[in-house]
Amino acid sequence: MRSHWLATLCLLAVLSVSGVALAFALGLVLGSAGRDSEKYPFPIVDNLADKIRAKMSMHTVITPAKTGEIKIATTSVALVGRTVQLPPATRVGTGGGMTSAKGHIVVITHDGSVFFVTPNRDVLEPKIELPDNGFADYFQISKTPPHNAYEFDTYNFRYNDVEYIEYGGRSGFIISYTDFDLDAVCYRNKVSIAYFDGSFANPESIQISQDDWTDFYQTEPCLPLKASRKGISGNLAGGRIAVDRKNGRIYYTSGEYGWTADSVDPETNLPLSQDPNADYGKLIAIDLGSGESQTLALGLRNMQGIAFDRQGRIWTVEHGPRGGDELNLIELGGNFGWPLETYGSEYNGLRVESAISLGRHDHYTRPKYAWLPSVGTSGLTLIDGFHEAWDGDLLVSTLTTHKLMRIRVAEDRVVFAEDIKLGLGRRIRYVLQHSDGTIAILTDDRQVIFFSPVEGGMAAEFALRFIENEMDAGTVLKQSVKTALEGCAQCHTLDRGNNTNAPSLGEVFGAHVASTTFEGYSDALRNAQGDIWTRECLEAFIADPDAVYSGTFMPDPQLKDPDVRNALIDVLQALSPSEMVQQ
Repeated sequence: MRSHWLATLCLLAVLSVSGVALAFALGLVLGSAGRDSEKYPFPIVDNLADKIRAKMSMHTVITPAKTGEIKIATTSVALVGRTVQLPPATRVGTGGGMTSAKGHIVVITHDGSVFFVTPNRDVLEPKIELPDNGFADYFQISKTPPHNAYEFDTYNFRYNDVEYIEYGGRSGFIISYTDFDLDAVCYRNKVSIAYFDGSFANPESIQISQDDWTDFYQTEPCLPLKASRKGISGNLAGGRIAVDRKNGRIYYTSGEYGWTADSVDPETNLPLSQDPNADYGKLIAIDLGSGESQTLALGLRNMQGIAFDRQGRIWTVEHGPRGGDELNLIELGGNFGWPLETYGSEYNGLRVESAISLGRHDHYTRPKYAWLPSVGTSGLTLIDGFHEAWDGDLLVSTLTTHKLMRIRVAEDRVVFAEDIKLGLGRRIRYVLQHSDGTIAILTDDRQVIFFSPVEGGMAAEFALRFIENEMDAGTVLKQSVKTALEGCAQCHTLDRGNNTNAPSLGEVFGAHVASTTFEGYSDALRNAQGDIWTRECLEAFIADPDAVYSGTFMPDPQLKDPDVRNALIDVLQALSPSEMVQQ
């Protein structure tokens, strides 16, 4: 009897412990799924949470897509994304950047790895060593008295960005990173440059050793470790680079590392972003030839994206605190107010320390746009030569909301900001338009995804979704209709108004014969302009074009199955303007 009771108690104890463990694990996953920041990096938990977030936002994804692809519907254009997976990290953390170089994407990761993604979307790891950023010393000092009493987040100590350059007849890379100085026990932002003799025609010939790097720029003063908050808030370093190849200058976003109300200069006693003697919270221009630098703007917090618009003007996006992420148009000498003014608040909802007001921005240069609540802006690029509906717009990537945002600017104001939900449930670290025209994003789970417009446009994507989801037909008939549409696409488009090579099929149902702007109609169709493309007329014409309008240029599509013809007409009816408005 005693052994029976002991066994029962043991079983109950095991079940209790298992229940607590399960609840804890579930709490971690759900917490990670909903979290906005990078404060608690649990890679395995995050991976599961990402899957949950993806399921929660799957309605944004167009199906079906090929293996390794995702399809996204936006207001003006459907996108198809092709995913490339990078090798795993050497240590826990997030961050990094990308650049476009001779048809290749070059990725720098938080832990100092460099990868090339070739035009064929293969991943190469070149023989490139980055300069030592002092991470090993920083990690060691975090365990050593008296600094082991500080709070450290070593996973946010990172390499921040990379840019490919061609200067003085040579090719090279510029990188930015947080640099820790063990001797002085301080840290700063640093920019280094290295040239190479190899060629992207043979990527394996590109080799850079640690000794090949030259310190190009570093911020002053070197900041001491903070006993409060984090020793180094590396996620607030900024560190993005943009190259003005016409003028031979680079523009560098230097973050303020979370020194919101603190000063390092007893003479000025100003917050770091407002201190003219400190290079933090500033946008800095650096001459590639001389290395001379100039502060262009101040009062900035943590700029995670920088881009030039078509007029050559500089735009940045930056993290606010709780709310107040900003899109700024940089003006020489501009003071954007941080931390004296912001549309955000502290994470407890109170006024930011040092701010002169709560939720107001009346005394300093206002942002052109601000996000409340925060979206976690992480990258910025100009779109040009991608799609007529997007060209000239700015594209922002986000961490918190895991989406892209397309921004239209006209007359120096934001006309709209379109949310583009990717359905990935993953933080998007970087966005750029690649030299091949595609839009490339880098996610925090080390994927590079290349987006391009869906071939055939939104109407073609609509037609495929209609066949898959709305058509009351079996698999064989659906496939036959898709095949028929592919045959039609040899000459026609489905996009309304696109009548260059042949009349658009997107506006044929219910329309008058030969009523589009197409200039190559046969006399047979021109003479029948009083007729209307009813279902009966279309069915007869598709079955035998010449029998309906003798002398037409339309070849026989060889669609002998009446079920296929009628299903095809169902698609054309769904595409017609009146039907699409109803849907």
